[in-house]
Amino acid sequence: MATTKQQTRRIRMLLWVLVATLVVGLGACADLAASSHLPTAAAVAKAKRKAEKAKQQRMREEAMARALNEAAAKQATVGMHPSDNAEGAMAQPGLPRAGLPAAAVAPGSTQDSPVCKTWGTPQVTGTVGKDSLDEISGLAVSRRHPGLLWVHNDAGNQTRLYLLSPEGKVRASLKVPKQPQSDWEDVAVGPCSTERVLGSTPCVYVSDTGDNKLTRGFARIVRVPEPPTLDTHGDKRTVAMPPAAIEQFTFRYPDGPQDIEAMAVLPDTRVILLSKRTDGRSYVYRVSLKTGGDPVVAERLGVLSTSGGLVAPGTSLRVTAADLSPDGKFLLVRTSARVLLFDLGTALAGPADAAEEAFAAAVPRHLPTLREAQGEAIGWDTATGGFWQISEGEGADIVRVACTTR
Repeated sequence: MATTKQQTRRIRMLLWVLVATLVVGLGACADLAASSHLPTAAAVAKAKRKAEKAKQQRMREEAMARALNEAAAKQATVGMHPSDNAEGAMAQPGLPRAGLPAAAVAPGSTQDSPVCKTWGTPQVTGTVGKDSLDEISGLAVSRRHPGLLWVHNDAGNQTRLYLLSPEGKVRASLKVPKQPQSDWEDVAVGPCSTERVLGSTPCVYVSDTGDNKLTRGFARIVRVPEPPTLDTHGDKRTVAMPPAAIEQFTFRYPDGPQDIEAMAVLPDTRVILLSKRTDGRSYVYRVSLKTGGDPVVAERLGVLSTSGGLVAPGTSLRVTAADLSPDGKFLLVRTSARVLLFDLGTALAGPADAAEEAFAAAVPRHLPTLREAQGEAIGWDTATGGFWQISEGEGADIVRVACTTR
C-alpha cells in the first residue's frame, strides 16, 4: 500500500512539472511572436522615411527623363554620351550601323548654329581595314580630292599619311621621313605658305605634338602639299613626293612641355593647338610657322572650357582632335566622348587678350555623335558643312554627320 501511495505522489509531481514547463514555454512563444510581428515606433518611422526618400528619387528621375526627352524631340538631335568617368563606350549592341535612334541631349545643347541649322543622324559609311590602320589619331577631308579623307596612325607606327575612301579603302599614301621623338596626333588641310609660291594649293598639316610623359623640349608641325594626282607605285599605293616638298617646323611652348592631340589651321597658315587635360579645360596655343633658326615660341591664347558646365571633370573631357571652318571662326572639338562646336569669331586670329575674353564667354554646342571605343579624329566636310569622325582601334567605323539644313 505504501508503495502505491509513493507512486501516486511521484506521478502527481511529474504532472505538475510538465504543466509548469508547458506554461513557461507558451509564455516564451507569445513573447517571441509579439516581438517578431509588432515593430517598434522607431522601426516604423525609419521605414516611412526610406519609402518617402525612394519616392522623391523616383519623381526626380522621371522629371529629368521627361525634360531630356522633350529637349531631344524639340531639337531633333542625336547625341549619345558615354559615362563621364570613362574614356568612351562601345556602340550599343543591336543598333543599326546606319546610325542610332534619337536620344536625349544634355540641357543647354543645341543644333542651331550659323554653320549649320540642322544636323543629321550619324551614319556609318564604312569600316577601316585592319591591315595598316589600327590606331587612327587624326582625320582631315581632302580639298584636292573631293570625298576622300586623310588619316594617320598614332605613335609607334610609320609616319605615313593615308588617303581613305568613305568606305574605308586606302586610295593612296604619303611617306614622311621620321624624326626623333616623333608622335603624330592630328592632321588638317589648309592653304600652303605663299612663300613657297604655291598659290592656293592646299597642304596637309600634321601635328607631331604627342607628349604623354611631358618630356619633349620642343614639338613639330609637318606640312606637305596635297598631291595633284594619285599616281601610285608598288603594293603600298605610295604617292611619290619630292623630299624638298616636305617641310618640318619646330617650336616650343612658353610654359613648358604640353601633351597635345588637337590641331587646326587658320586661313593665314598659323596653327592652333589644344592641350589634352582631364579637368574640363584646354590650353590653346597659336604657332607661326617659320623655317631655320631656333624653334619658334608658341603663343598661349588662353583656356577653353570643354565641359560646358554639364559634367564633372573626368577623362571624357580630354580634347583628342579639332578642326576649323574655312573662315577660321568655328572650332570643331572632339573629346574622348563628345563633339563640341565653338563660335569664336575672329578670336583665334586676333590678339591674345581678345582670344582669352572670347574663350571665357564661349559656350559650346553639343553636336550629334555615335558612341565610340575612343573618339580620336574629326574633320569638317567643307563641301557640305557636315563633319567626319573615326575612333581608334582595329576595324573602326567611319562616321559622317551631315548638315541637312544650312
